[in-house]
Amino acid sequence: MSLELIEQHRGISVETLKDCGLWWNESDSNYPVVVPYYHVGGKWYDRRLWRPGLDRPDDQAKALSPKNVDHQADSHLYNPLELGPNASLVFICEGEYDTLSVIDCGYPAVGSQGTHTFKAVWARLFSGALVIIAFDDDKEGTTASEKLRKYFRLLGNRAYILGRDKGRDLNDYHKLGQLDDLLDDYMFDNELTGEN
Repeated sequence: MSLELIEQHRGISVETLKDCGLWWNESDSNYPVVVPYYHVGGKWYDRRLWRPGLDRPDDQAKALSPKNVDHQADSHLYNPLELGPNASLVFICEGEYDTLSVIDCGYPAVGSQGTHTFKAVWARLFSGALVIIAFDDDKEGTTASEKLRKYFRLLGNRAYILGRDKGRDLNDYHKLGQLDDLLDDYMFDNELTGEN
């Protein structure tokens, strides 16, 4: 087994998975997918461990979250290296697989581990960027997206919410081969560019 299994189940190319630092831990049969977490400066911080497919025992979580230095659960921004100085455009996604799906389509993206894990202190990393909030289109995602959009606009960012059919996340669209068109059409229809 290897990263090809994720490509099969999630539609994300092995090239993108490797470019984003994911690797397969052969010695862990339960959580072999290693998703690295980095600080904004590029230093490796921790990792999140995932089960590879959609099949899992009911008593096991789909992922094990990173721990901070005191080994207490903490949320982290996934893929902050996309932000760099003066980033002009960034998608904020819910979860690593949605983030990787957007990256696989050629757009810069970062991920929050859930709708309520985005920390206000992270907002300064997005200074001046066009922010597209792409949380899951469910009740929690919609509420969190509206709150985050208002917050970013108060800080002076152009911020929008990516709308789509309820019940599908970005990775669902990607698996169907529809995410490229969804993102391109959204940017075109709203006359959005990353240029300030």
